[in-house]
Amino acid sequence: MGESLRAEAMWLTLQDSAFPAGRMVHSNGIESWLRAHPDVPPAMVVDLVIDLVVESVATLDAVILAHAWAAEGYPELFDLDRLLLSYKTSEQGRCASVDPGRRFAETVQRVGVMPAENKYLNAVIAEEVPGNLAVVEGIVSRAIGIDQPLAVLGALRSSMASALSACVRLGRLGAMAANRALVGAAPHATSKVNAVLAVRLEDLRSNAIEIDTWAIRHDRYTPRLFAS
Repeated sequence: MGESLRAEAMWLTLQDSAFPAGRMVHSNGIESWLRAHPDVPPAMVVDLVIDLVVESVATLDAVILAHAWAAEGYPELFDLDRLLLSYKTSEQGRCASVDPGRRFAETVQRVGVMPAENKYLNAVIAEEVPGNLAVVEGIVSRAIGIDQPLAVLGALRSSMASALSACVRLGRLGAMAANRALVGAAPHATSKVNAVLAVRLEDLRSNAIEIDTWAIRHDRYTPRLFAS
């Protein structure tokens, strides 16, 4: 019980929005979409976030996280890292995946969550491998004693929370509405975990085509609040 509680306490720290992992500087195309749709109601904004998580994170990033959690060694992790990057077809998408991953890897070592001799994290920090956030989170979750389903659930929830936070910061969703949406989506996220764990690597996909398109257009807009 004691070891389990310590692991979960550490994991909660890593999942906290205040943990400096770089997640919160990316909107993943949401900023551009909201700019182009100034009159959509809050309910439609929430639907956009849920679609992003269900059609992209749950079918791609969370699947890679689950496989990274189960990976047996450096070569397998490297293959997963490169595979995920191949699905990030835009510069903005790669930036939103790799930059937080490298920041996360560096931070977990600097604050003492992970030992400095972890070979893969050192390679991520040295930029010898891509270091997608999903791969890094999978490695760290397993190392600190978090089981695979909980690690996947954490990825789904944190993706939704950061996207809703972006909507709040952009002034398109109230803080109370964002929290209500997060609570309301919890059963849906939980129900997705087993589906994520069952996905084979050859079945990876991302259906969030519209939001990906808006992510590509992000650099055209100035001023911008988010990096992507």
